[in-house]
Amino acid sequence: MAGALTKPSDLPLRPGFGTIGRPTTVKINIFPIRMFAELKVNLYDVVMEPEVPQDKARKVWHAAEPLLRGDQKSAFIVYDGAKLAYTIREIKDTEVQLSVIVDSGPTGSAPAPADPGFSGRGRGGRGGRGGFGGDRGGRGGRGGRGGYRQSPANDHPSSSSSIEPSGDTYQGDPETFTVRIKKVSTILFHELGLFMKGKGQETETSMQALACLNTVLRHVPGLAFVPAGASNNFFSSAQRVALSGGRLEIWRGYHQSIRVMQAGHLGVNVDIAATVFEKGSFPLLDLIMNILGVDNPAAITRINDFRKRLHAELKGVNVVTTHRGDGKKVRFRISKVLDQSAENYTFADRTGREISIAQYFMQQYNLVLKFPWLPVVSAPNGKTIFPIEVLMLQPSRRFKGRLSAQHTSEMIKATVQRPHVRRQQITAAVGPGILDYNSNPYMKEFKLEVSTEMMDAPARVLPAPDVMLRSGNRPQSGRGGARPQTGRGNAPGGSSIVPVPGRDGSWNMMNHKVVDPQPLTSYAFVFFVRKDEREAHSIRDQLVMKWRGAGLDIRSDNAPVLIANPNDPSRIKDAIQWAGSEAYRMTKQVPQMIFVILDDRIRGVYETVKAHTLVERGVLTQCMLDKNFRNGEVKDQYAVNVALKVNIKLGGATNYVKDLPLTTKLTMFVGADVTHQHAGSAAPSIAAVVCSLDRGATKYTTACRAQPSRMEIIQDLKAVMMDGLKAFRAANKAAFPEHIIFFRDGVSSGQFKEVRQKEIAACTAAMREMGCQAKLAFLVVQKRHHMRLFPLNQNDEDRSGNCVPGTIIDKDILHPSEYNFLLQSHAGIQGTSRPTLYHVLYDDIKLPANELQQLCFNLCFLAERATRSISMVAPAYRAHLAAYYARLFLEGDWTGSMASSVAANSTAEVPVRLRELHKNFIGTSKMYYM
Repeated sequence: MAGALTKPSDLPLRPGFGTIGRPTTVKINIFPIRMFAELKVNLYDVVMEPEVPQDKARKVWHAAEPLLRGDQKSAFIVYDGAKLAYTIREIKDTEVQLSVIVDSGPTGSAPAPADPGFSGRGRGGRGGRGGFGGDRGGRGGRGGRGGYRQSPANDHPSSSSSIEPSGDTYQGDPETFTVRIKKVSTILFHELGLFMKGKGQETETSMQALACLNTVLRHVPGLAFVPAGASNNFFSSAQRVALSGGRLEIWRGYHQSIRVMQAGHLGVNVDIAATVFEKGSFPLLDLIMNILGVDNPAAITRINDFRKRLHAELKGVNVVTTHRGDGKKVRFRISKVLDQSAENYTFADRTGREISIAQYFMQQYNLVLKFPWLPVVSAPNGKTIFPIEVLMLQPSRRFKGRLSAQHTSEMIKATVQRPHVRRQQITAAVGPGILDYNSNPYMKEFKLEVSTEMMDAPARVLPAPDVMLRSGNRPQSGRGGARPQTGRGNAPGGSSIVPVPGRDGSWNMMNHKVVDPQPLTSYAFVFFVRKDEREAHSIRDQLVMKWRGAGLDIRSDNAPVLIANPNDPSRIKDAIQWAGSEAYRMTKQVPQMIFVILDDRIRGVYETVKAHTLVERGVLTQCMLDKNFRNGEVKDQYAVNVALKVNIKLGGATNYVKDLPLTTKLTMFVGADVTHQHAGSAAPSIAAVVCSLDRGATKYTTACRAQPSRMEIIQDLKAVMMDGLKAFRAANKAAFPEHIIFFRDGVSSGQFKEVRQKEIAACTAAMREMGCQAKLAFLVVQKRHHMRLFPLNQNDEDRSGNCVPGTIIDKDILHPSEYNFLLQSHAGIQGTSRPTLYHVLYDDIKLPANELQQLCFNLCFLAERATRSISMVAPAYRAHLAAYYARLFLEGDWTGSMASSVAANSTAEVPVRLRELHKNFIGTSKMYYM
């Protein structure tokens, strides 16, 4: 697999190919690459002074490349944006100095890879003294002599409501750079050729060759588009879509990366990509009017709480001043929107006289502010303060914050694509006009040719397992009496456990019930919405009746109902306290669950409820949104979906699967994941590990730990595994598992080596210390990739146009020797489904291909929150949910200022603790996060 840091000898080799299932052929978004096997490439070290981020470094390199060629005028040199450059020519070690405008608004369409404009020593390019940006010569290049737009003193920002950048977008000043290159070595591609044909190992030389090819592949797109995020992703502003609020917009683009495959040749994985950018290069005043929904600056101060709203929306926005045209622009990040305006914020001038900001601008710049009554904004230092009307947003940059629920919904709607549409757009991108590989002079120089047709990949469709549910001939009451024992063949109330076909990745609960219901006696309802008491009681009674119909073992009626004020956060805990006390008074049992109905328009109630009940009160909660009860009616399907979650939280099971391969011996499944806060946040990362306790793999114990920000390796895994083994032994008549199959989510191929050295070592150390003799298998579950499958005939597609659940590939497009496979286990709902890549990192069990592949598919039918198969094995899915949920228990406020301040101060001591769950949940199989 491309980018792996380990050799085949470090990882288990493929034991063979799977044979189970119906053979078929699918398209995959990988395009074959023809490569000259005996290619020789010279590697150069690059030093750029001063150092700048990669996007700016590419602009400098684009201008410097013609100078660096020396007497090899027809040479092409590719640059990785950091420290390395490659060419097939012999270039002398060279140093050049030049002036380039690197601080300008990205348009998503940089100049083509020809000689750019520059100013510097050596052979001149076209564009003269205007810096980077001209291709027709002349003194100014793009934007005059200095390469930037001169702003006269009276050039005020527009007060119109338009937020689209005009032709006079912001550009910075020319900067002087020194670029030096020095030859390091020569890379021979022969070993890469042997490796991809399965005749050689993954050597250091073959990995250097692969890094070179990836650099060649992204060199021109790195100039023609805007790189952002992963180095293989490029975006364009040409088809941007605005998000609500006016500050953010979606940019579309492409992913591309080279893959080493069993097929005996390389392939380039091309996919559609999208990300969010901050809008740039337009007046801050226009953004403010867009946020507040007004079309005149005079209306801003008439909006209720306008300062509060602006502070929330503008905090962190990057701006640049526009009132000076002498190159002394000020750039800063907005920290606060102050209460004072430009006409009443005063300070002492050089003479000690108190003067307002409006007076200062008139005195210093002969500039009369148009809107002096508007508030001023400050930078993080508290000393840099400017009026809104002299500020412009800095050039567009990728948004690194966390999207709101509204923006996330908007982005999904804007980017969702049916499979056939995605396939057409990907194929079109590879051809002329966009990526256009075969017209790329750099690709030609390195003797690379890319096919314009997607690869056909041999696939199979695995048989779907039967899902085990209870038959529906059960009394409706379900109340009173002791709870009967539940087994795999019998069920409470005299009903039996029966198989239901799981084909097409879904099944129906009609005439069936949850397989293992847990008794619910003590409970209450709290409505944090405005609701008539009669309607609230009706909703309660409808829910209880429909939950019993789904098989829940509810043993009491007329649970207490409280209608609480949703606008009084201080009373949330009081409401929960009352509900619990009333449930206890009525049933003489400690409350098991409180059902909470919320208004999704009121923020913070959900988080407060969950933190209070799970940490302080020790009672489970199930939250529901009031919008699901239109006119007081409870829909059957909604009630069933909630019933499944309630039963799991209580420790029950929705369904079993008829067969779990590789479990004839006592087996413990482990799922693990680490979730990180959004980029730019210093909030701690959270690791979650779940360990199965039963043979049906439906009951788990859960452990969550906070660890340093962005830390992917689980720090406390040995102790967590020891606790998991203790819980397993307690649940299985003092017996340890004979097999442990560990599914690790969220690890990239570049981290395989570290995971083996630390996490797998922690697992074996825990087993050794506990005296457990189990055999261990450790698999990585990868969803962050860009491979997509496209069916070729109707028999292989579901109703959404995606490949049917159970479609699996383990040939041709995967690693030449390591043990991995690609499985699409879920039915599509909207858009193009993403298959899951499973990679075996450790295997004491010696897992056969057929059994392992079928096991993974069958485990995807144990999500239990819905009657559908999911996209990854259930243990990893549960760990993912637990890690995400545990953010509610972080100590400290990591949603705003605390995260920002720690991120700005790398020396700050970061607390990495979670508030401890109530003792009622520790060491139990209650899935509070489901």
